[in-house]
Amino acid sequence: MSDKLLILDDEALILASLEHLFEDDYEVFTATDAGTALRLALEHDVSVILCDERMPGVTGHEFLRDMREISHAARVMMSGYADMNALTEAINSGQIFAYVDKPWEPLKLKATVAAAVVHFKLVRDVDQERGLLRALMENIPDLIYFKDCESRFTKVNQAHARTLGIKDSVQCIGKSDANYFEPEDALRWRLDEEEIIRSGQPQGDLIEQLKNPRGGLGWWSTTKVPMFDRRGQVCGIAGISRNITELKHGEELLRGENERNRMILETSHDAFIGMEPDGSITDWNPQAERTFGWTAAEIMGRRLCDTVIAPE
Repeated sequence: MSDKLLILDDEALILASLEHLFEDDYEVFTATDAGTALRLALEHDVSVILCDERMPGVTGHEFLRDMREISHAARVMMSGYADMNALTEAINSGQIFAYVDKPWEPLKLKATVAAAVVHFKLVRDVDQERGLLRALMENIPDLIYFKDCESRFTKVNQAHARTLGIKDSVQCIGKSDANYFEPEDALRWRLDEEEIIRSGQPQGDLIEQLKNPRGGLGWWSTTKVPMFDRRGQVCGIAGISRNITELKHGEELLRGENERNRMILETSHDAFIGMEPDGSITDWNPQAERTFGWTAAEIMGRRLCDTVIAPE
């Protein structure tokens, strides 16, 4: 499917000439007024908007400025009468991608539009990646957060905000753990993060019990990694924490159950022998020692079929 080009110019002859120039390379839509151009841009998800600067009712840079808010299309302005101050401001503020003089040189104009298409695709892909990251951050139950080199939050997800007892995650920005947690916990994490920043090395799977800001104790598994700028310098920290309180409680219950089972075996009047599938002995309770005459130390790891049960 070819890329879509929208051309806005109030002169029909110029529109026809531009349409002819681009029709072999793009799906071209034309308009002589801003209202029609807006409708076409929304209906057809165009890649590039090529717009004249001087038109009745609205200037080209004003139209392209407004289009920036509702479309990812790359914006190219054309004019032979451009206000250079307005043009410079439009480029620097991102209102337009490029400017082309009238009358245009066909090869230069086609090259500019081709570059604008590439720019459009890059911006679209980055926006999609940001959307995926945003969806992941806001829907994952784990706590995700980003900090600067002073351990101040620069971004947190909603799960983290809820854990802190805050409705809007934006309220966390600029604050630190010291604003929400016990002083000793906040200090320990600050020291850990200073070491990450100093070394550039992550710290993973840190298991900690801490007091929730909303009350109660919980267990958390945390991984923190350094973030780097374009120069390769550490510019902050990204962290993810998972609530493993239920897992810890399950482990405690399992340990308690195992201990109860062990006490039953140790005090049982029946001999109990545990074995691997190959017959090697893994458990040998005191009654088995009394019944068969072998101590646990002597029999463990041996195969039952190779063992003389009653030594002489």
